[in-house]
Amino acid sequence: MTKLYQTVLFKNQFTVPIPNLSNCTVLFDLQIRDNQFTGLVPDSLMSIPTLKNISLDNNKLQGPYPKFPSFVTHVTLDGINTFCNNIPGPCDPQVTTLLEVTAALGYTIKLAIFWQGNNVCDGWTFIMCDSLGKVITVNFTKQGFVRMISPAFTKLTSLRNLYLSDNNLTGSIPDALANLTTLQALNVSNNNLTGLLPKFASTVTLTTIVVGVLFVSIKCYVGRRHNKFGTEENPENGKEVFKIIGGSNVMILIEVIRQATNIFSEDNILGRGGFGVVYKGELHDGTKIAVKRMKSVAVSSKGIKQFDAEIAVLTKVRHRHLVALLGYCINDNERLLVFEYMPQGP
Repeated sequence: MTKLYQTVLFKNQFTVPIPNLSNCTVLFDLQIRDNQFTGLVPDSLMSIPTLKNISLDNNKLQGPYPKFPSFVTHVTLDGINTFCNNIPGPCDPQVTTLLEVTAALGYTIKLAIFWQGNNVCDGWTFIMCDSLGKVITVNFTKQGFVRMISPAFTKLTSLRNLYLSDNNLTGSIPDALANLTTLQALNVSNNNLTGLLPKFASTVTLTTIVVGVLFVSIKCYVGRRHNKFGTEENPENGKEVFKIIGGSNVMILIEVIRQATNIFSEDNILGRGGFGVVYKGELHDGTKIAVKRMKSVAVSSKGIKQFDAEIAVLTKVRHRHLVALLGYCINDNERLLVFEYMPQGP
């Protein structure tokens, strides 16, 4: 690509950001009009001294109106681009922040269509502002968004409600969100998030429910009625084996259980039996749990069958005199059941 001289890509319906072309050191002509390119015009286009002609008309480009250097002799930017202003200059700070948010989502075409102008409180879909013109709610529920949650949300210093549920977001919840003092509600349920959960203030309502079952881990999997097996690499614990047993079961990663029980502290032991030991624990949101940890010697073929059978039975049985099974964990030779905590224990 370093020898690329001319690019003509008319009417191809591209819905991605313009790539970094800084290595195209002999590029003379860039004609990419009549597509759906999103995101900001990259700075790399300003640093190619051979570039003379640029046509960016009729795309979905966002951010500041670009100002090209004098060596670019012909520029067209007409049509339906959605720059924040019609002349060069910075965007409003809240506009800039929300463009950082959409950058983490890959500059999705949906936001490029709905987010226009230099006032986020004037018709920007998914955004709610207060009477002072400050963003207080961002609602991305069920939008099919992928990629990452941006730490740029923390720049919205009046943000109270952040709803991100029912998407396909990956990565971790940014630690910086826990420092957002105005935050009152965060919903990240039904995504594919991993990593440690930041410690939020008690004033934050943290919703991490998956299909009616408590989401309590770095990553949980809700079982459906089939016998599919899968694995997930955990950098600290080797392989986690995700085994689907019965219906509506939640697999909880071992790290979450270790954190909740203070690494199976002796101080947290509730009782012992032929099966192993029961520990008291507490999740990040204050939910108290009881963890039944099988003895390693019990993890034989017969012991595993009993473990599977107990899960299958407990997920189907509900009675006011029986504590609820919240989930389970299979990690190497570890077999653990996680129950709702009651003073008398499971």
